[in-house]
Amino acid sequence: MIDVTRDVEVAGWFASHHWNGELASRDPAGWGVIYRFDAEEINKCLSKELDKELNKGAFLILTGLLGFADISSLGEEFGKRPKAQRGGSLLGFENSVVYLLLDCYGALEIFTFPHSSLSGRETKIQRSDLCPSDDPILQVFKPQFLSDTTPISDNELQGFLASEGFAEKDISILIRARGLRLL
Repeated sequence: MIDVTRDVEVAGWFASHHWNGELASRDPAGWGVIYRFDAEEINKCLSKELDKELNKGAFLILTGLLGFADISSLGEEFGKRPKAQRGGSLLGFENSVVYLLLDCYGALEIFTFPHSSLSGRETKIQRSDLCPSDDPILQVFKPQFLSDTTPISDNELQGFLASEGFAEKDISILIRARGLRLL
């Protein structure tokens, strides 16, 4: 998954700053990158490339080609950052097939610039604008909420997927894919 935004100012901040809010110009050999995704072309790509006769759930999971998810309108109980960042996610972007398809469909443009060109005046946005300190989702990261880091077992995964309404056939495919280290 890759985070996306509909706001060029937000994209500019992320391309020109380190996560801690420091301007990236202190890294003279570094480069900033802004990717422009064309959602309409991505949707065309998805509808054309996915065979309607296939089990789409399993096919999508195995290929990693899932598309856009706009989460900017979620309620505050899911956090304030998605709305502040006017964002969403491009799911499945880990798959190199997606890069190829996005290029073939003209759904991706890449803009780069040297960090040495940064002045600090590229955007008026501050880290605090994008990551509100009163975000309720920050409660999840408190030490008392840290969970066991032991990987979940196949039985736990199977139980979770069943509770989420996945079909047995799809659960079986996912468990096999996990066993083959595809997931």
